[in-house]
Amino acid sequence: MRSPIRARRRSCVLALLVCLCIPTLAAADDPPRRRPVSACTRFDQRASGEDAVDLVVANRCAIPVDCSVTWTVTCAPESPKRRSTKREGAAFRLEPTTSQTTTASAARCGGDGWQITAITWSCAPARD
Repeated sequence: MRSPIRARRRSCVLALLVCLCIPTLAAADDPPRRRPVSACTRFDQRASGEDAVDLVVANRCAIPVDCSVTWTVTCAPESPKRRSTKREGAAFRLEPTTSQTTTASAARCGGDGWQITAITWSCAPARD
């Protein structure tokens, strides 16, 4: 005849093994998780001359990505009469471990003051 203490110990050990093994077995059936594209793409901006900004998107993902960059150029932002605004942008595909530089230029503003604002960028897995 078994002692009640030994039976309880065996039941506890068995319950512990079941709790530890079931999540491992369930995880083995799950497909591998992919990192989001935002984790392996980077954005940077740098001054380029007196009237432009270089917008750089880099792809460090193992897959190609489709990206876009948009911005707004405002000429004569302080003048209510001469003020003009134009939304501009670029779209491109980046292969793995490559980067793309797009220049946001305010050259069209001539001698007026200017602002480059509302810079946005996004990337998503490339569609074939």
